[in-house]
Amino acid sequence: MLFLCHFIVLICIGYTVFALLKTSNEHLKDICHRSNAWECVVVHLVILCMGLLYFTFHNKVEKVNNRVTRKGGNRHQQPNDDRQFILSLLHYGMTSWGVYELWGVSCVNHVCGEILYSVLQYYVIIDLIVLCFLVFSTSRDVIAAI
Repeated sequence: MLFLCHFIVLICIGYTVFALLKTSNEHLKDICHRSNAWECVVVHLVILCMGLLYFTFHNKVEKVNNRVTRKGGNRHQQPNDDRQFILSLLHYGMTSWGVYELWGVSCVNHVCGEILYSVLQYYVIIDLIVLCFLVFSTSRDVIAAI
């Protein structure tokens, strides 16, 4: 399952790089000077690559820590709420920026046929899905704590 997730993320990265190479920032600025969609997609790509690297190495560290825990006895591990808070802020910010680039920029109708805007739409949809999971998992934790 993990291999399939990595494979899908690698396909998304490849498609995003293809869209960035096919559509230049200058081309978008010539058509719509207020659009920062190219920058938004680049930031999404960087975050996606960082997430892929983090989860790849985090799983390896978890496997090592689990072996150490079994051999070394009982190890107390606290959940990292700061990481979830930062992840939530990052997704709120990126979703807001993507939504603004798709529907808030007045001249976006002139460039909506570009492949970069379809990539941005995919990223916004994925961000909205992730936000739903974050909100529901956080609300479930809050309700359980009450």
